[in-house]
Amino acid sequence: MGVNRERRIRNLKRLEKRVARCNRCRELRDSCRRPSYGVGSVEPDIVVVFAAANIFNQDRGNLRQLAEILHPVLDVEAQAYYTFLVRCRPRLCPVKEERDRWFKGCCIDENGLCILSSQPCNGSPREPSIHEILNCLYFTVEEIAALEPLWVVTVGNSVARAVLHAFGIFTYHIKEQDLFVRVFESSEYRFICLPDFDDIEQCRKIMTGFEL
Repeated sequence: MGVNRERRIRNLKRLEKRVARCNRCRELRDSCRRPSYGVGSVEPDIVVVFAAANIFNQDRGNLRQLAEILHPVLDVEAQAYYTFLVRCRPRLCPVKEERDRWFKGCCIDENGLCILSSQPCNGSPREPSIHEILNCLYFTVEEIAALEPLWVVTVGNSVARAVLHAFGIFTYHIKEQDLFVRVFESSEYRFICLPDFDDIEQCRKIMTGFEL
């Protein structure tokens, strides 16, 4: 194992320990037993940043197909890493809202069941708030710096703007429809911003015809 690879693994493990201890977004941790961590190669050409964990990006088959789409378009080797802007998935909890007057604290047990209903959590996913994004953003910036990719691929408007701004690329004047499928550059990385997509075929259509 090379020195550079060992250093990256060590830095990522330290980062994960800090993420696990984070309690900045107490409300999110109430319905999230374990934060989401990045997965993939520790020597990636591409880092893909999603807003939060969802059905699509928790499927390893989808991630493999996403890499197959991105690598030839971005003209790099087939190594990718996938991570999240917000590590604790934001949810709207109908059960807790009904009982909020008397219940406080984490409502997910070690098996992922709601302790109020004894059923799997049925909270509806929601978009992360700006407060939640800012609380978690520096983890993502540190993760990208540890991995040193050639490309950073963002998925969704909130992810694009937060990550680009963190690296000194300001997009206040750019309309949402003009932000996507275009390249931005900082002194260290190249970025491409994709809109949200629900399945791999949507992503394939988004990337069709794109050229550097």
